[in-house]
Amino acid sequence: MRISHLIVVFSLAVGAGAFTACGEDTPAPADTVSSDTGPAADQTSTDATAEDSVTADDTAAPEDTAAPEDTAPPQDTAPAEDTAPPVDTAPPAGAICMDHVDCLFNTCSAKSSDDAPACLEGAIETCGLGDEDPEHGYAKDVATCLSENACSLGDTANLLDDSWKDFYKCASKHCVDKMGSCYSGGQTAEDDCEALRLCVNTCEPDFITGKATNACIRDCSSKSTGEALTLYLDLELCVAQQCHGQADYDTCYAQSVGIYCPNEADMCYGTEN
Repeated sequence: MRISHLIVVFSLAVGAGAFTACGEDTPAPADTVSSDTGPAADQTSTDATAEDSVTADDTAAPEDTAAPEDTAPPQDTAPAEDTAPPVDTAPPAGAICMDHVDCLFNTCSAKSSDDAPACLEGAIETCGLGDEDPEHGYAKDVATCLSENACSLGDTANLLDDSWKDFYKCASKHCVDKMGSCYSGGQTAEDDCEALRLCVNTCEPDFITGKATNACIRDCSSKSTGEALTLYLDLELCVAQQCHGQADYDTCYAQSVGIYCPNEADMCYGTEN
């Protein structure tokens, strides 16, 4: 809002004084009347001019004649709503159970036991798991098992966070059978636990992760008995609690089986090993 200029009018009161000289009683010359009235007349003229000036000031137009500012409300500058479609994270058609489980874990990584169940329920839809494909069914069984048993999904990318140990412990205790079906695709054969691990160790590593590919693990698992697969997972989940994220996993594995997982190792390899 502009501040209007205030015009202050000052009233000028100008009075004229008459002076009478003391002295001889001498009649004033006739021309003194004329000379005395001159200044008075001039003073009267000055007063009138001052009054005219005041009147002119009173009637002067305000100095500020600019148009008032636009008082319309500002336009809404809130950012436009993001209408881009969500990124499709579901594995492609033909993916096997372990691919879908990877999606579930990536979606809900680092969720605590309190938050993981709700996340997994939502991730089933996010990862495109339906009811027709058996591979989807195996993956949903794993997710349901982890959810029902409140298994935390540890932050497997953060090696300073030990919460991933809780995941391996919980999965080992409650969900080995569901994970076994996911690994094998429900198929079994005759290989024992030791042969299964040897098969997995000879898999061509993925060029990104450096680990055996899901497809190769599936091939090895489907050649094994159901018992062998259970023993294999028991051992792997036990060792993972100690060796997760280790650069030299094989060395850590060799050290851990005898110290932390002797019973699981004996069951897989036999007591003679």
